[in-house]
Amino acid sequence: MVVFVQSWGSVWQERGAAQGGTRIWNTTGIAVGDRAQPRSRIFGQIAFGRQARFELGSGDPVAPSLWIATSLESNEHARQLFLLTHPPNGTSPDRILVTVTERLVGRLADTSWDRTDTKVVSFSEWRDRQEVMLLMHPYGWIRGSSATAVLLLDAAASSRWTVSA
Repeated sequence: MVVFVQSWGSVWQERGAAQGGTRIWNTTGIAVGDRAQPRSRIFGQIAFGRQARFELGSGDPVAPSLWIATSLESNEHARQLFLLTHPPNGTSPDRILVTVTERLVGRLADTSWDRTDTKVVSFSEWRDRQEVMLLMHPYGWIRGSSATAVLLLDAAASSRWTVSA
């Protein structure tokens, strides 16, 4: 599956691997005090393959980009999506990975997206704040307490939200 990663969650995690190297994950979280913490209602994460870890290790900000990814895997403890490598130039995405907060459309509920076309990767919530990482089809929608947004995809394989009250 080809995924366009539009935006990341606010929590980055690293751990040394027994066989050497570093494992890196990204997930949703809420700013509590001076740092973002996972406040998982639904726990899930993005895991990075060797090429993705190399790219992350460069120190440059991680820009929106296309990735070949596994399907979203789910077990009793977590949901995981692995980013493996970049696809050839000219490839179109099958899905868009996007992270949104309550600031986009207001408070989100379990019924705030089309469950047949949108998969929740991670959902963090604390008090009145939320951060949700979604794996969506182009032109997918979310509906919050104050507005509705549609995820548009342009010819250059970049995406943006169009919001209406």
